[in-house]
Amino acid sequence: MPKTRSRQTKQERLQALVHEYMIEHNVEVVNMNDVAAWAVEQGRYTRQPKSMQQLAKEEITRALRAERHIDPQGRVVRTMHPVKIEGEQGKLWEWVDIRTAPPNKMQAAFANRRQSIVADVLRHKDDVDSYNDNNNYSAEIPLFDYDFNKDVEESALPVEYDDALLDFDLGDLGDLGNDEE
Repeated sequence: MPKTRSRQTKQERLQALVHEYMIEHNVEVVNMNDVAAWAVEQGRYTRQPKSMQQLAKEEITRALRAERHIDPQGRVVRTMHPVKIEGEQGKLWEWVDIRTAPPNKMQAAFANRRQSIVADVLRHKDDVDSYNDNNNYSAEIPLFDYDFNKDVEESALPVEYDDALLDFDLGDLGDLGNDEE
């Protein structure tokens, strides 16, 4: 027999809080600044302060996710990558520097990141399909093309053009805006 939960998770409580705000204020669109102010003022949101170690871990993790460097080919790339490992306490993450990490660590990091991208795409498709099936406007949002190869190829194209590569002199075109005949 499946185990049932009687207690809401923190995430479910926060989601319910937003929906209560929407009902109480009779709105369909919410601004998180307004919701947060209302929740705190009403005493609906309280929490224990985090430990200094937990705050440090979260801030350091955010900093590592944001760290970039320019590689020898001029690309801006992420420097530090998380690698999921199984430890005595369950799932843990260790971080490796792309410039020095062994291939097995980077393969694992890239595989984890790809799985995250796939999960985002699947959630996106479900969201679009659900909107199309259930919106009040009978609107149909076309399904997106999830083949990102064209986007990757396009991103490699130059954004500035070298005039020396042109086969003709722009001065030979004359005044295109002046048709005096």
